[in-house]
Amino acid sequence: MRDEAFLHRLVFAAGDDFPFEPSRARWQTARVTLLEIHRDAFAGADAPSELFWQAAAKQFARAAEWLDKQPPAVFAEAAGLGLKMDVFIGSWIESDQFDLHLPAAFLRACGKHGLDISVCTND
Repeated sequence: MRDEAFLHRLVFAAGDDFPFEPSRARWQTARVTLLEIHRDAFAGADAPSELFWQAAAKQFARAAEWLDKQPPAVFAEAAGLGLKMDVFIGSWIESDQFDLHLPAAFLRACGKHGLDISVCTND
């Protein structure tokens, strides 16, 4: 199964707003962006970190709900045909501390479809 076929078998309802794109080269992966959030968007707030994590929690909840709506058979078939799928979390840090909170509902939804989670900072 090509990644394009996999992407088009996923369930997207009106208002889901999870952009996806197939790979455009052999070395490039297809992807669905489940959430994208930038700390800079909260820089002028009184409690920027708190607002950032509130927004992240809402987006993780939306992503978990979307993943839960996906047919497990689509993921199982794709994995059986050799398509490797995971959740990639990228981050840029400016110091030696990295805080990450992954809600249980999101982790359960990833586990339901056999999606490993990779975290990469300063890539």
